[in-house]
Amino acid sequence: MSEEPKILLHPEKGLNPHMTRCTTCGKDGEDIILLGIAEYKFVCNDCGMTHYGFRSLKVCEQCEGRNLKKEEIKYGEKLPGKCRKCREKEDEQQAKIEEIIAAGGIMMRCEECGMEGAIKPNNPICKAVRLKLATPSGPCGIEFQTCSEHSGVVSA
Repeated sequence: MSEEPKILLHPEKGLNPHMTRCTTCGKDGEDIILLGIAEYKFVCNDCGMTHYGFRSLKVCEQCEGRNLKKEEIKYGEKLPGKCRKCREKEDEQQAKIEEIIAAGGIMMRCEECGMEGAIKPNNPICKAVRLKLATPSGPCGIEFQTCSEHSGVVSA
C-alpha cells in the first residue's frame, strides 16, 4: 500500500487553510493551501525564494543561500497562487513556445528580468545560435544578460 502525503495538524488552527492571491494580476486565486503546522515563511534574500515551515530554516533549497528572513504567516494572509484566467494564459503561452521550438526555434531566457520565451526559426539570432552550437534541430537556447539584448526579439 502506497504512503499518502500527510499534513501535520496545527494544535490550534488544524489544517491551517489559506486562500491564494494571483501573483500575476493580484486577484483572488482559486486554490486553498493547507499549511498544517507551518506558521512561518522564510524568504531568501539572495534569490527571493519563499519557503514555508514550522522550524528555523538555515539554507535556501533553491540557491543554498544562508541569508533567510523569517516572518510569521498572519491569520487570513493570502499566499501566492494563480487565478484561472492567468493560469490559462500561461498554458497558452507555454504551448506557443513549444510550437515555436518544434518548428526549429530556440528557447531564450533573460538573466536580468527572468523572462523566458522562444525565438522563431527565421530570426537571425536563432540561425546564429544553431550554427554556433552545431545544433540544426532539436531543443537548444540562449541566455541574454540584459533586457536590451532581447528587446524586440522574443516571440512568446
